[in-house]
Amino acid sequence: MLLQLNSVSTSYGKIKMLDKVCLSVDTGEVVCLLGSNGAGKSTTIKTILGMVKSNNGQILFDGQDIGKMKTYEVIRKGISVAPEGRRLFPRMTVEQNLEIGLAANQEDSAELKDRVYQLFPVLKDRVNQAAGTLSGGEQAMVAISRALMQKPKLLILDEPSFGLAPLLVEAFYNTIIEISRQGTTILLSEQNAGKALEVSDRGYVLQKGAIYASGTKQELMENDLVRKCYLG
Repeated sequence: MLLQLNSVSTSYGKIKMLDKVCLSVDTGEVVCLLGSNGAGKSTTIKTILGMVKSNNGQILFDGQDIGKMKTYEVIRKGISVAPEGRRLFPRMTVEQNLEIGLAANQEDSAELKDRVYQLFPVLKDRVNQAAGTLSGGEQAMVAISRALMQKPKLLILDEPSFGLAPLLVEAFYNTIIEISRQGTTILLSEQNAGKALEVSDRGYVLQKGAIYASGTKQELMENDLVRKCYLG
């Protein structure tokens, strides 16, 4: 198992945000984390990354306990994230934003850039353009590409389709499939349950900070709550 959360609970002050969350991601999988706004998806990601410390439980990554590590130490272990809201450096160019993601991979710079330009060809024509002047879809491409520049063992995508037009959502999910085919393990946090389940092997449903349901793609598609609340 590449990533494993064992009964992880997290609080903001006296407010409990995660309640004994258990989930796992195996090497090569695409696993989705579903839930409405405020269900605890982003808190789960922040807890994995060490941005929020758990009160109890265990977080294992590649066999090592990372629950007490600082965020930069977690990232160095091989986890990268394309965060909700993109969080680019708007005055820096596309290429400069990508180079921030290189970290210890400077020697592979050309190869990594070539990979993301193949995934998102439009970015090759935008290399010298300020990231803040890009469209929302293009900014999302840069955010995912920057995360891929770290050569992650685990890529976390937090609401990648947020704010995108339906045609762009379809294109993005085709790219996520391709990233997975190239060997990258993915944890995908989404409100768009239909699209997320299409590309995932397994999934978990969060409600009020707790895992309500889990299973294979087919099992979740047939789950009454998932169908009613997330699949229409």
